[in-house]
This record gives sequence, structure tokens and C-alpha cells, in this order.
Amino acid sequence: MVLIRKADVTDAGAIGKVSVESWQTTYRGIMADRVLKRLSVEDRVENWKNTIQADESTTFVAVDTEEQIGGFLNIAVKESADSARIGEITAVYLLENWQGQGIGKMLLLTAFTCFVEQSIYTVRVEVLSENDSRLFYEQFGAEMIEKRIFKLLMTCLIYLYMNGRISAVL
Repeated sequence: MVLIRKADVTDAGAIGKVSVESWQTTYRGIMADRVLKRLSVEDRVENWKNTIQADESTTFVAVDTEEQIGGFLNIAVKESADSARIGEITAVYLLENWQGQGIGKMLLLTAFTCFVEQSIYTVRVEVLSENDSRLFYEQFGAEMIEKRIFKLLMTCLIYLYMNGRISAVL
């Protein structure tokens, strides 16, 4: 059984580990091996400690009955160009052996619920075009609105869940 709960700073170690391991499996063949090999769990742990403590975003973790973390999601609220508040999914990562079990969907639904509770009905997510996870977002109604070249000369797709699409998923 897997539960979704809000992360706290004590989860940073496990989140850092999931972050590095999932990047290394998800982006294999998409990013250069040298980039993936240089990823540091210690750096990611510090990053996630700071992120959680800063309280500028919310992180949720997927935990099993032994409180082992196998995935996480981070969300934030941003202002759009027209000053409307929109939700942003900044990270969703699962260990490879946690994928394909509906846990990503559980994390996504948790994010949507959190946004709706704040009267936010537009949610943005960016995904590398070569990353098959874009199909996950499309499956739940995200519409690609823009293609952009990313810093590493990779193509980033920007998706939006608009108004009614979030309610339809919930």
C-alpha cells in the first residue's frame, strides 16, 4: 500500500536519492551519460532541504507501509503575465520499480486537489520532448501550448491543464 503525504525536511535524504536515481533512469539516452554520472545525492539532499524549508513550494512524497519513499512531487504557485495565479508542477519523480502502479497519478491528483483548494484551476508543467512522461501528462488532459529550446539545447514542451480539465481528472 502506498500513501501520499506532505514532505518535511527529514525526507530530504530520501527525496535526494529518488531524484538522482530517477534522473539516471529517466534521462538515460536523453542526456549525456557524463551529466547523469555527475549527479550527487548529497547536492540534491541539500537542495531539497532548502526547498522544503523555504516554504515557497509544497512537496509530497509517496511512501510505502514502511515509510520508504519511492517518489515525490513538488508544486508551486506562480503569477502569470496577466497576474493570474497558476499552479506549477516543478518535479515529479518515481523510482523505476515504483512506476506503472498508479503512484504518479496519485501524486498528480494530490497536486490538483491542493491547487483547487487554493482556487487555482490552471496548472503548468514543463517536460523534455524526448521524455516519455509527457504521455502521462497528456493522458490526464494536459495540452501542449509551447515548444522551447532548453539550456542544454534540448526541446522543452510546456503543457497546461486548463480550468475544467482539472475538475474532470478529480
